[in-house]
Amino acid sequence: MKIIMKCVFAYICISCLLFSCRKQDHFYKEFLEGGEIIYTGKADSVLFHPGKNRAQLSWRIKDPNIIQMKVYWNSNLDSLTIDVNKTDGVDSIGVVIEDLEERFYSFDIYSINAEGDRSIKSTVEGQVYGDEYQQNRFHRAIESISFFDDQAIVLWFNPESNEVGSEIRYTNADGVEATVFVPTTETSTTLDNVALGDTFDYRTWHRPDSLAIDTFYTNFKTEEIRLIERELDYARFAAHKLDNDPGDFGVNRVPFLWNGDFEGATSGSGGWYRTATNSGVPNQVTIDMGVVAKLTRFKFWQRGVITEHGLLYANASPKKIELWGTDNPDPDGDYANWYKLGEHEVVRPSGLSPGQPVTAEDIAAAQEGHEITISMDAPVVRFIRIRAMETFENQPHFFLGNIGVFGQVVRVE
Repeated sequence: MKIIMKCVFAYICISCLLFSCRKQDHFYKEFLEGGEIIYTGKADSVLFHPGKNRAQLSWRIKDPNIIQMKVYWNSNLDSLTIDVNKTDGVDSIGVVIEDLEERFYSFDIYSINAEGDRSIKSTVEGQVYGDEYQQNRFHRAIESISFFDDQAIVLWFNPESNEVGSEIRYTNADGVEATVFVPTTETSTTLDNVALGDTFDYRTWHRPDSLAIDTFYTNFKTEEIRLIERELDYARFAAHKLDNDPGDFGVNRVPFLWNGDFEGATSGSGGWYRTATNSGVPNQVTIDMGVVAKLTRFKFWQRGVITEHGLLYANASPKKIELWGTDNPDPDGDYANWYKLGEHEVVRPSGLSPGQPVTAEDIAAAQEGHEITISMDAPVVRFIRIRAMETFENQPHFFLGNIGVFGQVVRVE
């Protein structure tokens, strides 16, 4: 009985195998019906290169029988045919598709031989960019703009990842238009032969990725070469006595005006400066700042802001004062080539007359100091003159405590 069962089982297995072979042969014959299907070599190493409302596709082909390439997109509603002059080696093909909307695309590429046989498709996808992308690009951020020695120095923040550089356009002091390209690796850019108050225009170049065929630009943005106010370095200051300047009183010296000492009371202590007795008012002292600077503010403090309060708004303290500047003073002290930078009249807050005891309000105002604001229209200067026009009690000399000079250095000489 076991032998019979084994024989029946073997018969069934052989029958199934024979049937299976007939079925596979049937499908194989259907596949070959009408001749063998031939596929040409397909596009290889396909790349998508984004652009502005366009895209470039590139690929390689090796099959020597290819005579044409076909590209489809928009669900095969749009297509492009490229004729191919094939060589014996590997050829590179590139095509630019124009007039595309700004959106994501999928492209199918086929190769075709002389018999019309078509390859298996190669697909490549990518984003096409346009106005929306461009309008949302930003300028590379500027950290600061400084000025020195007829040069503007632009310091940059780090660029964004898709920036490729920035373009600066400006007109220099000679009226010549200049263009500077700033690579993303540069953190500082120098603009030569410019002046304070000049402007420059710049825009930043962007590429969506390294394969992009178009560069996207921001609109031009205008920046001003602005003055950066700082207190000048008094270590460069020196007295510069001209022929018509008065002498000093005793051991008092002009440099006492910028030593920062507000407390010295006795003559020669350094807390104040005074011109020689009976040297006259109006009168002045001349100072070489050691640099050429665009000045913005000048401050002065009366003698007696910490001690000797009785000298505030009194005695030989200047009531009216002028500030003058030049880059080239005449040794004789003539004012012909000096420019008046500003003037100031000291007003006593309490309204009391000179010689009357000072109030807390009077002292506070004196300690704050008195200030001359200098117009941006004023020229750059190296030398300044502090000219006392009138003292509180019409003394024939004047004294001052300290001074402060503010602006931006444009040149060191």
